[in-house]
Amino acid sequence: LIKKDSVWNLNATANVDYIQKNFRNIQGLYNPEFSRDWNLDKNYGTQLISDFGNQLYVTAGLRTSHYEKGMASYQFEHLGFSDYSKGNRHVLFGNLLLKKWNILSNSSLLNSNSEVNTSTFFRTYNRITYSMKKNWIGTRISAENNQQTITENDSLTPLSQRFKAYE
Repeated sequence: LIKKDSVWNLNATANVDYIQKNFRNIQGLYNPEFSRDWNLDKNYGTQLISDFGNQLYVTAGLRTSHYEKGMASYQFEHLGFSDYSKGNRHVLFGNLLLKKWNILSNSSLLNSNSEVNTSTFFRTYNRITYSMKKNWIGTRISAENNQQTITENDSLTPLSQRFKAYE
């Protein structure tokens, strides 16, 4: 906890996971989307066994919140494998209530390098609504742009994709 007053709270967090290459766990360590979020090779699989060497996963972030207006956060993540890849991920999240407006945003940006490819993965989901007496009006926009480039020949992998959706 960095600062707390009657209106706004500011929290800071930091976490370091170091996993030695010979460690074997019974179940996965992280959420099911972890491999996709980090553009990890299929060989990473269920996170039970890794041939990528020692793993270092560092997270640090800030979160500010207001009991009436909502919250916003930023998190920096670094994932490195001694025998495979390194990458950095930035995650922004906000859910704010400003009078009759509700603004929700969840976005992340990943840049990583491995022995065989480089990747950039941008993902965003945003919703803005305006409340009236009995109704509301709003819009939603979501997008992904996942580009994995094979270093050897500078071509995109089959996992590269992008989309934009809005309502």
